[in-house]
Amino acid sequence: FSPLLLAVCCGTGSQLLITAVMTMLLSVIGVLSPANRGSLLTSLLFFYALNGSVAGYVTARFYKTFKGEGWQKATACTAFGFPGFAFSL
Repeated sequence: FSPLLLAVCCGTGSQLLITAVMTMLLSVIGVLSPANRGSLLTSLLFFYALNGSVAGYVTARFYKTFKGEGWQKATACTAFGFPGFAFSL
């Protein structure tokens, strides 16, 4: 069991969750329409990039909670971990 891996997964999960909630909220309000096909993907990418700082903060706090040293490495793993894995697929 690695505290680094758990912190990275929690940070990435928070980023994905907030991105999904924000996009769904805009869809429910009516700002994002299915008729305008590119707006949904554009908003997803925008919110994902916007919530990168949230993911870094959550990762750093979780890693420090587990007495991890070098929270900078944890945030770098968050920044490159999930996007690198998704891009490699």
